Parts: sequence; C-alpha cells; structure tokens
Amino acid sequence: ARIHDLHPDAVLVFVDTPDRAVQEARLRGRGDAEDRIAQRLAKAEEEVERSRHLPFERIVNDDLDRAAAEIRSLIENARRSRPT
Repeated sequence: ARIHDLHPDAVLVFVDTPDRAVQEARLRGRGDAEDRIAQRLAKAEEEVERSRHLPFERIVNDDLDRAAAEIRSLIENARRSRPT
C-alpha cells in the first residue's frame, strides 16, 4: 500500500531538480557511470510523471538552504493544521 492510501492526511513531498540537465550534471559531477546516469534519468522521468497524479508538494532543489526551509515550513504548517 502507498503512504497516501494508508495516511490520506500525510504531506507528500516531491523533491526535484530544476530540470533534467541539472540532474544529469549533478550525476556526472559525482562520477556516476554512463549506464547509471541513463537509468537515473529515466527513473526520474517516471517519478515526475507519477508525482503528477498524487497530491505532492513539489520542492525544486536549486538552492539547498531554500529547499530545506520550504520542507521545514511544510512540516510546521502540517503540524499546526492537525486536529488535536
């Protein structure tokens, strides 16, 4: 079962790169093998497509500090809005 099915009130977060070129550059910068890069990019496209069909909050990780702050904010807002 998926998290969303088990916990419909869960906050789902999809962290993405600004675009596939940035993702590819990051993978290359880490020294990943060509076949691994191709696999990761293909999987990323699948994940992005699946994320469009669920209520994900999309965070673009183009700046780590800003992305982390956005995630913290989502968590804090979710905690405040939960019934006690």
